[in-house]
Amino acid sequence: MFNKEETQDTKYRVLLVAYKDLTEKVENDLAYYFISSIRSKKEIEDNSFGVDRSTSGLTYRTGLYHDWFKKAIMQKLDEGYKLGIVEIPKSYGDRVEVILRELDEKFGDEIIIVESQDL
Repeated sequence: MFNKEETQDTKYRVLLVAYKDLTEKVENDLAYYFISSIRSKKEIEDNSFGVDRSTSGLTYRTGLYHDWFKKAIMQKLDEGYKLGIVEIPKSYGDRVEVILRELDEKFGDEIIIVESQDL
């Protein structure tokens, strides 16, 4: 399921981003891209996302992403990181991913793209 090759059916690229020790401004700039922010294990353990009956809405997809990335989320929370999930529609191209990867490189261990998945 993880890291499958992108196909013509791919609609979204999803990134799990971990971050810590950032200034408030940098954290806010980074959070602009998140569809979900994760700060505690309780948020994942009590996953209330996906409770709607739709299998195509953002709430459903957010719950799906929490499930996909659960192990990595728990590990990074143990390491003191906060996390965010970024969903990039294929139609947007790679601009957002390039920005996030540049931040990952610039900030080192303070911003990490932990995993990615195509949906």
